[in-house]
Amino acid sequence: MLVSTALTLASLGAKLGSGIANAVKMNDQMKSARKEMASLDDWYKAESNEDYLNTDQAQNVLRKLREMIKKNQEVTQNTAAVMGGTAEAQVAANESNNQALAEAMSGLAAQDTVRKDSLRGDYLGQKRSLQERLYQLKSAQMQSLVNAGQNAGDAIGTVAGGEAADAFGGKTLGDLFGFGKGKKKSGGTQTSISI
Repeated sequence: MLVSTALTLASLGAKLGSGIANAVKMNDQMKSARKEMASLDDWYKAESNEDYLNTDQAQNVLRKLREMIKKNQEVTQNTAAVMGGTAEAQVAANESNNQALAEAMSGLAAQDTVRKDSLRGDYLGQKRSLQERLYQLKSAQMQSLVNAGQNAGDAIGTVAGGEAADAFGGKTLGDLFGFGKGKKKSGGTQTSISI
């Protein structure tokens, strides 16, 4: 029976060690998920607060628009020089350029709104995914702790039961470790332990 008790205690130790290792692993995974969440928050703040006019896409549109306006002005000036253009023609050309600029800026503002909506959707989707991952890790960690407690309780129950008395030459764990005194019947045999 001593071998059986030793095996039970060894099994308990292995299960507790495994439970502790799992808890440490899950803690590391939760820290990693929290870091990812903080990084995601930082990314979203930076991207959503970025001035869209400073993006490569917007700068490319504005560059092309400036080139188009410059060419229109050259054409208007050349036409005025050759044909003798009037001030009204120059004003009309400037209004046309201003209209093109206003339409381009309006288009860029609309693209900025679409971009921010897309960013928000991506951010919220990734955030939900990370929160779900954290929830699953916490649930698994709690289940691991519950399992470790049940395993410890089972092993202690086995060791404290009849096997222990047989394994230690008729002495109980209380007798061996001095935490309880057996009550004896009149015949001299031990019947219970108070711990």
